[in-house]
Amino acid sequence: DFGNRYQQYLNTSDGNTLSFVAPEAKILVVDDVEMNLKVVEGLLKETKIQIDTAVSGRECLECVKRKQYDIVFLDHMMPEMDGIETLQNMKLLSDNPNREIPVIMLTANAIVGAKEEYMAAGFTDYLTKPIQETQIFEMLLKYLPGELICENKEKKNSKDMVESEPAEYIDESETDPMMQLEKLEGLDVQTGLVYCMNEKEFYVEMLKEYM
Repeated sequence: DFGNRYQQYLNTSDGNTLSFVAPEAKILVVDDVEMNLKVVEGLLKETKIQIDTAVSGRECLECVKRKQYDIVFLDHMMPEMDGIETLQNMKLLSDNPNREIPVIMLTANAIVGAKEEYMAAGFTDYLTKPIQETQIFEMLLKYLPGELICENKEKKNSKDMVESEPAEYIDESETDPMMQLEKLEGLDVQTGLVYCMNEKEFYVEMLKEYM
């Protein structure tokens, strides 16, 4: 089922940044770094998925007791209670309606054998950071119930987001903030855009959050 849905997504995306919506889906994203939460919210904004966030394992436990989710994305390295400890405590909660749902580990640890380690700890799968749009879409298509996923009727072309012809000639090097950013030493604008779906506004917002 996942193979068919993912292949359909690949076939219909073809340069588009989005090809599905899931407005009835509910996910919880847990990460102690606020910027990481904003990145996920930005990547998934057009999917219309209902997103709750938590900044600690303790806050995650409170969330899963109160609300039913379809997927939990849980960061590995967090202070006080890391992701593995948080998942273990989730499984022990007597009033947890999310005991059987997929829990995806968010991690910068992409070494050989990492997946087996996380699976052994009780995770359903893992997602490497920094998170990219195609990777998180793949996870959603794989683990969300199929009936929650709908084709998006309003697709946006990624080229349209980063390329626009001015109505009349102006010196863009003086007015375009992206060109100004590209002049900054140590800032890889093109790679940054890739992680922000090639959306200029989203990229600038993430830079401001980082600052």
